[in-house]
Amino acid sequence: MNKAKLFTAVMALALGAHAHAAGSNYTDIQIDTLTPKAGEPITLSFPGVTDPSCMIKISTNVSAFSLEGGAPVQNGKLTFVPSTAMGPMNDGFTMTLGQGIFNSRCEGPAKTFNVQVNASQIGSVNAETHIVAQGKPVSILVGGIDYKSCDGAALDFGDGTPVQQISGGFPIKTAHVYAQAGVYKQSVKATGATCYGSAVSQFNTTVQDATAMSKITGVQVAYANTEKTAAKITVGGSPGGACERAFVNWGDGSSPEPVSGNFPLNASHTYPNGGNQTIKVAAADGFKCLGQAQVVLYTYPTQAKFTGVTPAAAITAVNQEITLEIAGSGICQNVSVALGDNNIISLGAVNFSPYNNFKWPVKVKYAKGGSYTLSVKDNGASACGILTPKVTVNEPLQFNPVLVLPSPKPAVTVLAPPAPSKPKPLQVPAKPCAKKNGQQIDPTCVDN
Repeated sequence: MNKAKLFTAVMALALGAHAHAAGSNYTDIQIDTLTPKAGEPITLSFPGVTDPSCMIKISTNVSAFSLEGGAPVQNGKLTFVPSTAMGPMNDGFTMTLGQGIFNSRCEGPAKTFNVQVNASQIGSVNAETHIVAQGKPVSILVGGIDYKSCDGAALDFGDGTPVQQISGGFPIKTAHVYAQAGVYKQSVKATGATCYGSAVSQFNTTVQDATAMSKITGVQVAYANTEKTAAKITVGGSPGGACERAFVNWGDGSSPEPVSGNFPLNASHTYPNGGNQTIKVAAADGFKCLGQAQVVLYTYPTQAKFTGVTPAAAITAVNQEITLEIAGSGICQNVSVALGDNNIISLGAVNFSPYNNFKWPVKVKYAKGGSYTLSVKDNGASACGILTPKVTVNEPLQFNPVLVLPSPKPAVTVLAPPAPSKPKPLQVPAKPCAKKNGQQIDPTCVDN
């Protein structure tokens, strides 16, 4: 090929490429809404593109986005539902469009959009059970994208009662009482900004005449074994009636047990742990049976044991009765108390429960003083263990008798009466000694 022909060919290719580029060029990228509803499409426009089809590169911050990499622009527009491998998008995401790496690429400035999916579609409405008793509440569930919010929807129960406004995160649950027997169908329609669409129940709800249904009237409970770790119940109901389905909740976390048949219904259950058990029996929704009942029963633990004795060390006196309280749990079989003085008290089966405050009294008495170690045991029948309380018995105080003699009376001395005294001679007053001229005449005269 000569130079002239080569130049002509190159120019033709250049002109062709330029012509193609001119039809694929865009001056802007426009989006019809940044707040689409979940499941609804969005449309991107590329002003300036005249080619019937060219490719645009797309990248997002969403894992497994359906158009990640690129998509064809048809007649200047690209319409799609934002979605991933899991289904339509229901949350916000970032999307960038720009020059691609394709042979027939759309060319122009890159542009980023922050898209917020702000409304979720109502997907369903259904009653939780499709057979319900007249006058008994039934739950109605309105479904959508789980945990997404709906700020308003009108729920019609189908029985002529006023439409109820509901809102909240999907699924939205509300209760309704059908006052009349019959067959009904629910419907719902979005009224808010964060949800859209409508739905009609796929199934009819049959409301049965309550007067024609049998009823649970009560429940009785008893122990089902000698260890008292199992319970058996008898469920009473309408005379001559039957219950298509009821559930027994045994109160210990186990799964409810279904029962059915003619009244009375019977069931039994073994408890792995002891304690107060609240047993509830309730008719199942959607069956020809109504009512519920409950009863409380204490069940004993499978492993019984002694836990102590009060007092652990007692003091008493000879022939004085004292009471020891044995504490424990469960049922200890064949219990005996050896007093330590060759005497043994047999207690038989000892039941520790809330009814006796988990204690069992035993009265002991000793005929002799001393220190005694008792032995409380179940003789290996139930592995309850051994308790060894102590009792000190004090002897009565001893006193040595002392002979007390009466004090001797003082001797009485009899004295002879005194001899009568001789009478004194009559004393005649003496005359004063005679005196003369002041001188005593008789010098032997003495004045008395």
